[in-house]
Amino acid sequence: MINGRSKRGKKKKSKSKYTLHVSGNAENEETMEYLTRLGMNKPDIDELYSCFMEIAGSGKGKTRSFSLSQFYHWAQIRNDQIADFHADIFSVLEGGDIANGINFREFALVMWNFLSLHEEAGTTLPAFIFFLYDKAGNGVLKNAELRDIIWGLHGHTDDEGRLEAVMDHFKFSTRNPFELGTNMKAFAEMNRMQPFLCYPAFRLMKHLRLKICGTAFWMRLRSKRRKRFQESVDLWE
Repeated sequence: MINGRSKRGKKKKSKSKYTLHVSGNAENEETMEYLTRLGMNKPDIDELYSCFMEIAGSGKGKTRSFSLSQFYHWAQIRNDQIADFHADIFSVLEGGDIANGINFREFALVMWNFLSLHEEAGTTLPAFIFFLYDKAGNGVLKNAELRDIIWGLHGHTDDEGRLEAVMDHFKFSTRNPFELGTNMKAFAEMNRMQPFLCYPAFRLMKHLRLKICGTAFWMRLRSKRRKRFQESVDLWE
C-alpha cells in the first residue's frame, strides 16, 4: 500500500481547523506522500490532522505527540474497557516506539489502517486480527497466539478455568483440535461461527470512527481502499 502508486484526489476547500504545512518540513512532506498513496487528499489529511491536534494539544513544540493514555481519555474509552488490542493496532508501525508518544504520521497511518477496513466484507477484520497476532508471519496461529487474541480482545484473566471455558466456547481448546495451528481460512470460519470472537475489535472500530472525523469520512476512505488494495490488511505491502 505505502509502496504503491497513487492517483490524485479531487481538490476541495478544507474546512479543517488546522492545516498540515509541508513546505520546508521533510517529515510532513513524507507523511503527506504516504497518505496520498493511501487515497487521501489534502482536505482529508487536514481533517485528520485537526483531530490529531485536538488530542495532542496546540502547545509549543516542533514535534507534537500524545500518549496512549491521552488517546484513550480523548476517545472516552474507560479503563475497564481497555484491552491489549487497543495498543496492538499500533504494532503495525515499522520501528515506531509509541512509548515515547504517537506523532501525526503514526496516528494517521494506524487509524487509516484500522478504520478503513471493510468489516462488512466478512473476512477483512478477522484477517487484520490474524495479521496482528501472527508473530511468526508464517500464516499459521498456534494455541499460544490464539490465547493472545482472546486476551488481546477480551481482556486478561488469571482464572485458568475461565480461560479454558472461553477457549472451548470459541472452539479452540488447548487440548485439541488446533494444536497443529490455525490458518487464515480456518480463523475466518471460526469468526463466522462465533462472531463474538472479533466483536470487541468491531465495537472499537465503530466507536473510533465516530470520534475521529466521523463515520462518513471513513466510509469514503473504505471504498477507496477496497478499490485500490482489495482485501489487503498489510499497511506496508
